[in-house]
Formats: sequence, C-alpha cells, structure tokens
Amino acid sequence: MTHSPHLFRLPTEILLAIAGLLDMKSLLHFKLTCKRLVAIVENSVSLRYVLALAARGLCNGRPSSITVAARYELLKMYSEAWRMAEWTEHVTMDLPYPHEVPYVSGGMLVLPILGMGRIKSFAVQRIPSALRGITAQHWVIELDFFVAHFMLDAAQDLLAVVPQHDTRSILLRSLATGYPHPLSVNKAILRLEESQNASGGNSKQDVCGDYLGLMTWNGDRLDDRLAIWNWKTGERLVNMPMKLENIDDAIFSFIDDHHFVVPALSCESPGRYNPLGAPPVVRSYVLSVTDALSKIHTLRFFPDITARGGAPPLGHFHADPATRLFGIQVEAVAAATGRDTVQELLVPISALTRAGCALPRLRRATVRHEPVLGRSLAYAARATRLCHAGSLGAPDVCLQRAGLVHAGCCEGTSLPPEKLPAALRAVEAAQLRIAVCGGALLVFEHAKENGNLPRKLHILAF
Repeated sequence: MTHSPHLFRLPTEILLAIAGLLDMKSLLHFKLTCKRLVAIVENSVSLRYVLALAARGLCNGRPSSITVAARYELLKMYSEAWRMAEWTEHVTMDLPYPHEVPYVSGGMLVLPILGMGRIKSFAVQRIPSALRGITAQHWVIELDFFVAHFMLDAAQDLLAVVPQHDTRSILLRSLATGYPHPLSVNKAILRLEESQNASGGNSKQDVCGDYLGLMTWNGDRLDDRLAIWNWKTGERLVNMPMKLENIDDAIFSFIDDHHFVVPALSCESPGRYNPLGAPPVVRSYVLSVTDALSKIHTLRFFPDITARGGAPPLGHFHADPATRLFGIQVEAVAAATGRDTVQELLVPISALTRAGCALPRLRRATVRHEPVLGRSLAYAARATRLCHAGSLGAPDVCLQRAGLVHAGCCEGTSLPPEKLPAALRAVEAAQLRIAVCGGALLVFEHAKENGNLPRKLHILAF
C-alpha cells in the first residue's frame, strides 16, 4: 500500500502560493518533482515569467498598471528583438565639444562637458526602450562652478560632485534638476576632515545604495584614507587608513550594499578588527598570478555599473544585480620577461560574497587606450566579448543575452550593414565604436580626420 506525500494532498491554490515564494533555483527543483507540479508551473503565467526573467539575468521592475501576463509577452518580444538585432527606436545625440568620456548608470547616459578645460556641466540622456516602457529624455545640468570629481547613481537620481574650489566638500545633487538632493538631510553636503582632500582617478570613488565612498589624501600624501558616509543622513561610517607601498593602489569598490573591497593591508586578516578606523575583514583572497609578477604598478576594480544596489532602474524589467560580474585589473612587470603586462579577471559577484569560493586565475589581456568609450566601459566591453560572445544566437552580433547587464564592444562594428540605421550605413567601420549598455546598442560615430573625437552618439533602443 502506497501513500501520497502530504505536499501532493494540498489544493492547487496552496501549491501555487508556495511556488510563488521560491527563488528561481528552488522553483526549478519544485517543477521537476512530478508531473502535477510541472503542470502547475506551466499553467501559471506568473511562475513562467519568474523563470524567464532568471534565465535572462533579469528581475521584475517597479509595480505599475502593466499586468504580469503583459510583461511576460513584452519580455519574450524583447528577447527576440535582441536575438535578431531588431532595434525599435533610433535616438541621435550630438556630442558637444569638448567633453570627457561618457558614463552609464541606471539607464542614463551622462556626458561631462568641459569649459576652460574643466567640467562645468553634464548632458544627460535617458536610454529608451519601448518594450520595457521607458521613453527617451534629454537635458543638460549647468553648474556655477567647476567640478574636480563626481559620482553617479542614476537609479537614485544622485549626482555627487566635488567642486574644484573646495575639494573638502561633496555636494549631493539631483541628476534630474541639478539642485540639492531631496533625500539628503545634511544640507546635501558631506564634509571631509580639514587635513584631507578628495582623490581622483579610477577606483577612487563609488556609490552603492545609501553609501558613498571616497579615497582622500592629505597635503604631504602620507595619510591616504577611505571615507564612507551614509549620504542620506550625512553620518560618516568608515575613516580607514590605507597604508600601501604604492599610492596608486589606494583604491576601493563597493560589492553590494553591505560590503566593499580594498587591496590587502598588511595588518589585516579575516575576522581581525583594525582599530584605526577600518571595519573587520570578512574575507581575503590571493590573486593567482602574483608569483609571476615581480612588481605591481597599479590595481583597478571595475564593478558592473549597470546593475548596482539602491533603487531599481526604470522599466518593466531590468538587470539583476546578483548576476553581475566584478572586474579586477593588474598592471605589473612580468617576472619571466621583465616587461610590462596587464592581467585581469572577471569574477561573479556571488563568489566575492560567498564563503569558500576561490577566485579564478587572472589572464593576460591586450588593453589599448579608449578615448571614445573610456576605461570602464572599454574594460566591460572586453569582458563581455570574451564571456558572452554569440550568446544571443546571432552570429554577427557580439552581445550579452539580454543586453542589460554588461557592456559589450565590437572592434569597429560587427553588425551587418542592414542592421544599422540608414544614416550610418555609409560611415566607415573604423569611425564607429559599438557598446552594449543600459539595454541598448550605443554606436559612437567619430570624425574621420580625428579618431579621438566622437561627434555623435546613436542609441539603438530595443
């Protein structure tokens, strides 16, 4: 005599409620248990939508009047549009001269514009997507001072700037208006210690959720520190000395809303508290090629800026922060040859935060100067080309599956001419640089006589 498990005696409505509480991996196991549970999942649009999102590295967007069934259909159309490289909207943006390299954050493309050789304003372009319910919008933020450094989190409408005339202050502005950010209760200003100044450069400043971090230095450069604030309350949470041999290695990056990563300090070990202002070390990793390097020049971190903590971006669905990759780049001298080399690796963000996970080995990389895309976007572009080439199923397009999570770049252009707008079909391939970011193809067109001068940006939206 056999007895049915108690689970299968439950009514279908209860089983649906249970399945709705499961994550993607658990839902797949749930579905594979028996034919009845397979039928329950297959007959539920909401459960199929959850699985479809997870398979594409996406998650559901903010609540709206669009039903789950409608979002599921839009998701399938969106995936097919990327698979066939069939963009639905073409937005052209003239790039004012002179300007710095563009930044992409939370579905916004932000272009720093120079005046007298220094940043004076920002051009902002919302990247549209008809299938994700996002409309295009363009505006310019004019400031009455020059900017030394800045940080972005477009999903939280945050533009944090360090004025050129006062590098001991961080002004918290709204990216939409340029006015003081309404969520900051500290007069939208963060103050550094009197002896400290804000540092500039790669991996020197970052924003994630409620937290803003910045590397600082004093006048004689003997006291480099990492300062982290809750930018909404103004409370400074970390004031951490960075005692490193090479000042260029005084860097950091947020991993998520609860963790950040720095180069190892000699006084630290997992579980030990540094009494000089640093929080306890949760986990340490040893880079796998350090024995092959005789001298390290610089170390850089490249978090995936298109999917970070904080408020979710606009749209019916967006990139899942849990699926992003974290980049580490080492510029050093190879012990065997005595020549400069660049080693880099991509590691899933989950491997950095999960106990017992080892980092993959670094690999040698060919890195060239990227005046059009900038260092961060170009790095993510190389990473996507290596990790996700052809994953859309379109042989001529090197893109990530959904085009949302990682930037992707092709040498010149590998898009077939018929997939380009008519305005670009006569442009030589050498004049185009293509990146995938924010759910769109970003095609930078630069002048034929000056390859370092992008003059237009074509956004091919899906």
